[in-house]
Amino acid sequence: VQDLNKALQENPEDPTLIAYTANADNYVGKWKRALRLLERAQHLMPENEDIALLRRDIWLERSQHAKLDYEWLKIGDSDQNIWSLSGLVYATDDLEIGAVLQRNDIDAEQVRRADGRIGNFEDTKERGEIFVAHENEEGSRIQGSLFANNETLGVGAYYSWFHDYGMSKIYGELFRPNWDFVEGVLDDLTRDRIGYSHFYRYDPLWTLLGDVALNRYNYGSDDTNIASSVSFTGSLTRMLRESAPYLALNYGLDAEYRVSEDARVDALGERYNPLLDSREVHTLSGIIAERFTENTEGILQAGYSFDRLGGDGPVVSGELNQQLLNDRLELQLRASYGARTSDSEGDTARAGGYLKWRF
Repeated sequence: VQDLNKALQENPEDPTLIAYTANADNYVGKWKRALRLLERAQHLMPENEDIALLRRDIWLERSQHAKLDYEWLKIGDSDQNIWSLSGLVYATDDLEIGAVLQRNDIDAEQVRRADGRIGNFEDTKERGEIFVAHENEEGSRIQGSLFANNETLGVGAYYSWFHDYGMSKIYGELFRPNWDFVEGVLDDLTRDRIGYSHFYRYDPLWTLLGDVALNRYNYGSDDTNIASSVSFTGSLTRMLRESAPYLALNYGLDAEYRVSEDARVDALGERYNPLLDSREVHTLSGIIAERFTENTEGILQAGYSFDRLGGDGPVVSGELNQQLLNDRLELQLRASYGARTSDSEGDTARAGGYLKWRF
């Protein structure tokens, strides 16, 4: 990228060089600069289809929009029906405002609540987020978020930047609503977190993503620190084929280690640790993606997960995306399945989709 930008300074009106530089910028995540360069390149070379296609891909991913999403989630014998309404607008070229509102109709089977009760429970819960973010052409981004659920208000702050070794992000969250656990949905669980993540694309073949965080879980604002943990997530992807179809191999890590021993006693005198158990899930999978037509594309990922601290089993996920009405409307259908691990009440299955309107 640096070499292309240096060459572009020496040849600012070369449309092919402009297009190559834009593609490289978008490749590493500097999409705003890439879009500006593509506009210049297309003005100089309007017949070039590759330039038009890349501009379209950026617009499809980054445009202002409103989205309605539904997901059915089954963990063990417990069912959740989650509706989400979200939107994003640009107040200026660098300033964006967004919001997410969610409703969860949950039917939980044989779950231990925060007070120690075990049984079947039905409830409806809500949560939401409003955020404001500033992102410049060089990809530096700062964001502030306000969270809420049925019990608690929370806040979050995030800062990410690009450098010679990829993109880094630091972040902190206080009382962010968390629906990762069935019992957490029922009892309005929140999580405090500080963390660091890093994205690095070594070359077109290898991509690395990692995150480390310290976590503290709370029930409401009064029952705090019911569990503390340190978490590590990571992904290493090796591309095997660029297109027609895209093929890749992926290794994923999802690990969270409980570091607190907040044992409690229920009404029958039985001791228990609320919420989470430690997990260390390693997943190997293959990825295949194809653009069937100009407006239709799909992706399938399948592999096997092994939890060093618990169970193991197959994982599979897939999604299909369709563009409609001159790219104004996007329809997605998706589904996934994952076997039981040490920190879940059973196998996990998901199915859902969304409608996204761009404006």
